[in-house]
Amino acid sequence: MAWTPRTLADALNNIAELDIDIEN
Repeated sequence: MAWTPRTLADALNNIAELDIDIEN
């Protein structure tokens, strides 16, 4: 998989959403 700024941003957003779900 090629890591472009777009895919990196999407991955970070997905991880952030998971972290929020775990905390709540």
